[in-house]
Amino acid sequence: MDLQVESCDFDNIFDKVIMQGKFGVPYSTGKDELYLDYSKTGSPPAYKVRRSNPVLSLTKTLREEMPAQKLESNPQYVYPPDFDLDEVCERLTTGPGWAILRGMFTSEDIELATRAIFDGQVINTESNNFNNGNDESHNKFAGLMWGLLSKGEIFSKIISHPIIKEVSVKLLGKNCRLSSLASSTVMPGMKGQKPHLDYPYYRHMWPEGDTSMDHSPENLLSLQVVTLLTEFTPENGSTAIVPGSHIVPRHPDDVDEFFSKAIQLTANAGDVLMFSGPIQHCAMPNNSTKLRCGILQHMCPLYVVPFENIPPTGEENEEMRRILALDMPYPILKKK
Repeated sequence: MDLQVESCDFDNIFDKVIMQGKFGVPYSTGKDELYLDYSKTGSPPAYKVRRSNPVLSLTKTLREEMPAQKLESNPQYVYPPDFDLDEVCERLTTGPGWAILRGMFTSEDIELATRAIFDGQVINTESNNFNNGNDESHNKFAGLMWGLLSKGEIFSKIISHPIIKEVSVKLLGKNCRLSSLASSTVMPGMKGQKPHLDYPYYRHMWPEGDTSMDHSPENLLSLQVVTLLTEFTPENGSTAIVPGSHIVPRHPDDVDEFFSKAIQLTANAGDVLMFSGPIQHCAMPNNSTKLRCGILQHMCPLYVVPFENIPPTGEENEEMRRILALDMPYPILKKK
């Protein structure tokens, strides 16, 4: 692709991501330099992160700068001073269905996760196919990156935050598990999603009839946890939610009604957004000159089949084994 390159500091990488023309944004890992490129000449137009020296391993460089054992022995978790477990769980069940926990992760956490995500990622800004009518089509989104646990220890740290565990265990049971883990990046100019409910609240998974999902809002089948790597604002397409729509779950087929009731949430990098699985929501268009990025951590009870097949690495500690349900004995292969 034909690219022109400009320079800026890592701290300004998101501020420099604009849609006007062709450009590259370099930032240094200490031993290497990466460029966030955009080109309209590709088919389709795309952003891609490339390194100036492709021989060097970004993952290796990051581990040299902040060794994995540091995360293991001294996680340095942040505990919001006003955190109240009962209040958060009430908001997620019988309340509006969403909650924001402020300042859960440090700037160092955000930087590590951001570097790992943007190491070679390609984001095709016009290849989305998440509005085709299927309940699960919102997952067909060009900005999604899967397999995060293989990209750095920082992601194990993020999903193991003690407060995320406390909320998940209280709402989903002590043996709740990770259902899926992905990063979601929405570039400037990218369109929004069709309003939807999250897995496993897809119509084809339930008996027919409008009332089949009418369970108590306290009996959740999934919880979405979003760790913000950038700020979320209405301008850059922050999540739109219809408060209270999870109490009597219905699919938001009437889009006009959804937008007449929806609110857009505002939060900062390092904050954590939680919302109930059956709440009506969607990502909105990014009309800003900055990208928006977050980590989507989907949690479910032990008895729900996870959305994503996350293979173990064989190096999981006790807490990661619990989150991945690696010691779950079922299904059992019985001998004849």
